Amino acid sequence: FAGLQGTGQGQHLPQIVGDLARGDGIDGTPPVFAELHDPRIRQNLKMARNNRAILRHARRETGNVALPRQHKLAEDSDAHGFAEGLEKLRVEGGYALFRRFMPIHGPHYALRFDEGRALDVFVAKYSIMCIYACIREMQLGRIGAMGNLGGLQITGLVLGGLVLVWFWMAWTSGAFLSTDEVYAVAPGVFTDDGFSQDKTIVDLEDFSVAVYEAGDGPPLILLHGCPFSAFEWNAIIPTLAQRYRVIAPDLIGLGDTPVTLSDDYRLPRDVQMVRQLMDHYGIQSAPFVGHDHGGATLLLLMNADPDRINGAILTNIEAYDQWPSAPETPYLKAIVNPLTGPIMYHLMRLRFVQSEAFGLAFHDPETTMPPETLAGFIQPHIATPARWQRLRRFFRWQLDPAHNRVTMEAVPGMRAFDRPVRLLWGRQDENFGPAIAERLQSDLPGAQEIVWFEHSAHMPMLEEPDIYAAEVVDFVESLSR
Repeated sequence: FAGLQGTGQGQHLPQIVGDLARGDGIDGTPPVFAELHDPRIRQNLKMARNNRAILRHARRETGNVALPRQHKLAEDSDAHGFAEGLEKLRVEGGYALFRRFMPIHGPHYALRFDEGRALDVFVAKYSIMCIYACIREMQLGRIGAMGNLGGLQITGLVLGGLVLVWFWMAWTSGAFLSTDEVYAVAPGVFTDDGFSQDKTIVDLEDFSVAVYEAGDGPPLILLHGCPFSAFEWNAIIPTLAQRYRVIAPDLIGLGDTPVTLSDDYRLPRDVQMVRQLMDHYGIQSAPFVGHDHGGATLLLLMNADPDRINGAILTNIEAYDQWPSAPETPYLKAIVNPLTGPIMYHLMRLRFVQSEAFGLAFHDPETTMPPETLAGFIQPHIATPARWQRLRRFFRWQLDPAHNRVTMEAVPGMRAFDRPVRLLWGRQDENFGPAIAERLQSDLPGAQEIVWFEHSAHMPMLEEPDIYAAEVVDFVESLSR
């Protein structure tokens, strides 16, 4: 847009783009920008910081200048008259009008912000208006053929092209999907990964949940991590199903559990879902295996309803105030950010980007994260634009300090939980490392020895599955001895 400066027609666009980058105006009444096409007065109309200021300025400028059709700005100074006047100037007076789509007091300019979604809409609509500015200037002959363009003009057109590309990315990533009661993941639509097609939908009092079940015998409940799904247990379920009835739900906002883009995906809701799932199966209590986000769910369950847990295995879990982890936080922020989120959606479709992102969870990803495992991780998030927006909503809560505090608030209940707990921990984990395991061991009265997986990082159930499955069997059997 800086390329328009040479024509005298783009002098304020860089300022507006700067305001946008800084988020200026979010907490107050934002500026309004009106740019005149009439060369006799276009230099005099400046950006105003409120409606009345621009109204007074426009009146003063239009009072002595004959615009096409001799039309003057409406006399009303309220929001309604102001909007009408500016629209008439745009249509009949040759003005190009740009308004920042932010909360503005008045009947015509209200936009409710909801969990960052409206900001996405604002960014996209504002980008369209900037593109319109370039097109309008070319139509008016103020930007000539490419051969007549200087360096600044070419730069402006390149930037305009980049905005067009960004808008396409935003559109195709679902940035403008409604948050109304529309499914981000519809019931019965399962990820095509060779595992999830065997899930079923279980309807509970307040939830519909995708659940993988296998085997007969005493129940054993597996709670997966973030941003994974029940798929992460695929290497150990065949062994466990020989002895137990394995129940592995997809947690809320992850995997194939049906949700809308307005549902609550936070940990307390997972606890509520697990309790209802156990009631559905008629299970009073059971042994659990919790990993990462599923382990955090178990910590909250220890605090809310400890009698549900016969014993627990915890593996590299979210605990205390130690999540999200430092290595994963940049990815979460890039995905959540309204400007970079659409770009991340398309980057995450590239194999090498997927490998970089999910490789953080593996000690030796080249040997323990084959292509089919990588596909099982990423497909639940990028299969449709709606699923991507679900992931962004989930990650917003992962970055929410109020949500992060729920695991600290559960510490008193955790310290009172005296049933057996075994810590199966990947020693090489850079996300939730050995220090967290040792702290948990000291805080859990029933904690046994820590079983270290020396060749594993965050995913020992996939990095050393045979040893992991044997440890789970040994622990569950010990509960009945």
